[in-house]
Amino acid sequence: MIEIFPFQDALADAQRRSPGAKPSVLLGNGFSIDYDRGRFAYKSLSEKAELTELSQDKSFLFDLLETDDFESAIEKLQKAAELVKAYGDSKKPAKKLHAKLRKDARTLRRGLTDALVALHPSSAYSLSGEEVQSAQRFLANFNHVYTLNYDLLLYWVALQATHLDTPSTDGFAYKRPCRRDVLHWNEDSEPEQRLHYLHGALHLFPESHLSSAGECLVKIKHGPKGRIIDQVNTHLSKKKRPLVVTGGTADEKLARIKRFDYLRTAHKRFAALDGSLFMHGVSLSTNDEHIFRRITTRRSDITVLYIGLYGNPSSEVNQEIQRQAVRLQSIRTENDGKELAIEYYDSATAEVWRPHEPSKAD
Repeated sequence: MIEIFPFQDALADAQRRSPGAKPSVLLGNGFSIDYDRGRFAYKSLSEKAELTELSQDKSFLFDLLETDDFESAIEKLQKAAELVKAYGDSKKPAKKLHAKLRKDARTLRRGLTDALVALHPSSAYSLSGEEVQSAQRFLANFNHVYTLNYDLLLYWVALQATHLDTPSTDGFAYKRPCRRDVLHWNEDSEPEQRLHYLHGALHLFPESHLSSAGECLVKIKHGPKGRIIDQVNTHLSKKKRPLVVTGGTADEKLARIKRFDYLRTAHKRFAALDGSLFMHGVSLSTNDEHIFRRITTRRSDITVLYIGLYGNPSSEVNQEIQRQAVRLQSIRTENDGKELAIEYYDSATAEVWRPHEPSKAD
């Protein structure tokens, strides 16, 4: 049996290992699901998505692929397309099937973003004051916050930061030579930047042109043009897509990440972390292997992972997380890297959004 720390004990253990140094945190979808499962759970997203351009019925496809997880479904479709390409011939039927599978994968990728926008809370004021303060207290435990999510919850919490230690700087400012009336990411933001969106976010849009200083990445904010979600919907209606990395294999995600200065820099900074790293709401899925490679390299200075487990540690989901954690540990050893310790904590006791109510099992 593994030992499961309460969250505060995990923080104390991290402080014991690295006195005076704050850990960093990597947030996964569990961070958002904990706020509202009805909006952010995979099943809710798959039910909301219209996906009218799919070649198959939506329900039939998700049932066939045995998942409600868009990213898993996209990866399976893309692998199926590659199999058709490898085992097929140059005749028209094989080419048409390959193209159809790839097209359905693209439809799912767009559908995930559209469903998330459709289900998303309408504004920062959808979060109660108590929820915001609770999330700020949680985030204040960390020096840097990295997230795999692209919803607006983290941004809204940081935007309203009243707790002095809550990370809130995201590297965006008014600058030249980009348009001076909107916020752009500043590639020279280190070390001030403390929020990092490893897969982009709904409120981040690439400009249609490149300046002499590189790409201009725009951050949408609430203002005269309306609420952020309304502005995102306007962009979507004009076929403009936010900078989000959705679906596919780890290598396909990495290929898209390499196209953008912001994402490349975020990954570079993540790879440079040292000391303790908390993983909260992260499933350790292999389609995020491009993230975990940064931890398992010989050069990584991360010495201990604190991995949040939600619910019964013996559940199938938590058992898989533990297997993947041990695998990462083994890869680090194989790469002749520093020893990597693995610890686990009870995610519910972090009380990110609201007080934890122990169940009978607790």
